[in-house]
Amino acid sequence: MKIWILLPFLFLAHTHFGQGLDKENSDTVSIENILVTHSKIPIQARNASKPVQIITAEALRRNSGSDLAQVLNDASGIDVVGALSNPGKDKSVFLRGASGEFTVILVNGQPILDPSGIGGVADLRSIPIANIQRIEVLKGSQSTIYGSDAIAGVINIVTNSHFQKEGSHAGGRVSYGSFNTVNANLYANGQSGDLEYRIGLNRDKTDGISEALSNDPAVVFEKDGMKRLGFSAGIGYKFSDKLKLSVFSQFSDYESDTDADSFTDSEGNTYFTELLNIGASIDYSSDDWQGALKYTLTSTNRNFLSDFGAFPFMGRFQNMDVYAGKDLTKSVKFIIGLNYQYHGMLDETTSIPDPSVTIISPYASSLISLGEKTNVEVGLRYNKHSSFGSNTNYSLSASHWISNDLKVFANHSTGFKAPSLFQLYGAFGANPELNPQKSQSYEIGFQVPHSSGLLNPQLTFFSRNVDDLIGFENFVYTNFFNQNDKGVELELGFSLGSQVTLRLLYTYLDGSYKVSNANSTLRDVLYRRPKNNFGVKAFYNAMDRLNVDVSFKIIGERQDLFFNPANGFASEEVKLESYMYLTLHADYKISDKVSAFLDLKNLTNSNFQEVYGFSTPGSNFMFGVNWKL
Repeated sequence: MKIWILLPFLFLAHTHFGQGLDKENSDTVSIENILVTHSKIPIQARNASKPVQIITAEALRRNSGSDLAQVLNDASGIDVVGALSNPGKDKSVFLRGASGEFTVILVNGQPILDPSGIGGVADLRSIPIANIQRIEVLKGSQSTIYGSDAIAGVINIVTNSHFQKEGSHAGGRVSYGSFNTVNANLYANGQSGDLEYRIGLNRDKTDGISEALSNDPAVVFEKDGMKRLGFSAGIGYKFSDKLKLSVFSQFSDYESDTDADSFTDSEGNTYFTELLNIGASIDYSSDDWQGALKYTLTSTNRNFLSDFGAFPFMGRFQNMDVYAGKDLTKSVKFIIGLNYQYHGMLDETTSIPDPSVTIISPYASSLISLGEKTNVEVGLRYNKHSSFGSNTNYSLSASHWISNDLKVFANHSTGFKAPSLFQLYGAFGANPELNPQKSQSYEIGFQVPHSSGLLNPQLTFFSRNVDDLIGFENFVYTNFFNQNDKGVELELGFSLGSQVTLRLLYTYLDGSYKVSNANSTLRDVLYRRPKNNFGVKAFYNAMDRLNVDVSFKIIGERQDLFFNPANGFASEEVKLESYMYLTLHADYKISDKVSAFLDLKNLTNSNFQEVYGFSTPGSNFMFGVNWKL
């Protein structure tokens, strides 16, 4: 099928389907007034050359039975492998086909990393969805503003930190579901004069299912459960209308049972993670200037208990960012900043005891308006890495309004990703001779913003090339020659009358990589990532108090690697079959302060695997109540 034939749907979506949408029916919107993630300072959405996808508070409320991985997996262009498996199964984020280490996870605009992990990636299982206000997804390379790791994009998790009313407020949620799953969440926040506070506590527990899949019907594996305790708190004080101080902390204690391998049960494997994220920020805003000084410390303590012993991993990550933006003229907005990062791994058994690196990065970006219809953005970042020397990244973006109803945008950017400390010095397959990974990314697309900002049909073509890609080959980390990804994303939203709203999502992904420069062996595959991903969401306002949402996805077949223990753990290419996944969510407003919800997943009881040799639940449910005081 020729991709260009999809273009007319953009115009049809605006001219025919754009009527009757309202905020209650929207699970993602474009924020018209500000896009904080885009450039760290507020800008008009109309002038932005890089569209931001917002998963709203309303969307999160209407996914009350889902965890963070499942919510992200439901967004366009994102595949979270493991999101539909056992709750304790590890979760791998693939944004536009790139592995998770190329996507930066932010909490309130600040990165959260684990230097002791394979790619330094934060574990989504340690981030409870309770008390999240919204999620911002910025696709495409964002390395000039958000650091070298943001080759594929940025996911910004915004917590409940907005206080619009004086006084104290509290509420919570409790739910029960399949596999003896219990989730509970309590929160309180308030404002008194210039002082504001928030606090949250959550507890999640499930008996789960067996993580590994039994390939013998006569053999039943034991269940692998999960439990998590989370706490968050924050205090803010406004010294004036222009100056504000904020302090926050988040803690998560996570534990899950795991199995030994594909098709292999284990009765004693257990995984533990303690995540502590603390920080402070000073924000300043006036008519001409906006800026901030922000600091965060992320401490991660992981431990894996297995039949082979205990394997502890401890990572420390510090991030300090100071930046300021100013409107130089009515047509030119300028931002300049300096970022400092410390990556440390506490392990005296590695080839270099307690290894660490630092990265110092000055950066600058300018948004230039060329008349009322054309905007250009230029960004530059200089990285000084303590182990890999200097590297410079740049970005070029432009957008143009072809008409009042149609915008075209294009982006080109470079990225730089150094090997993680685990890949360089860790206990499994470390290689201190690894080279940094470098990327080139391209994007072109079309947008048809609805006047209310709630209908946002979009067609995007993207391409990305990564040189010196790091992979795991012959039980050691090594630099592959390169990886090439390309694809297209289509999003449409329209209404059928005043009660029903539909959203259509489609992603096509293609890619390949070469094993080495010497033999140039080409692998025309991206493992665990489907070429075709199609979704339909229907939002039905049955009455003033009842809303019903239905989501249907078709995931195309994928390839995976199976490290066969019967063959010395040699890798074998296997096929994962395509599957369909149907969910239904209904919520009923009992009163202004109390509502109940029912969440039904995998209604067709589809039998599928996200990872070869690991199981997924059949039909399951979650029932709960939300309240506020």
